[in-house]
Amino acid sequence: MALPILSLQKGLVNLGTGTYPAESIIHCEADGDIKLTWKDGTPENGFTPTTTDYSMVAGEDRGIYDVAIVEIVSGTFTMAKQ
Repeated sequence: MALPILSLQKGLVNLGTGTYPAESIIHCEADGDIKLTWKDGTPENGFTPTTTDYSMVAGEDRGIYDVAIVEIVSGTFTMAKQ
């Protein structure tokens, strides 16, 4: 049986408050909140991408496809290029 593994990569481990280019997986190390900026800036919405506020608890993983930017508002997160 294969175990799911989050690859640790330089510059993407234990990230705190700040804005980061989105990778494909985000793992919550310590409970926190993030803001996702989507890659959906289109002429129909004035080229303004939409955002989503999202809370996570320690131990959770999420795929963050179609996301351009992740803003860590609180907590600690690790991202990976999977």
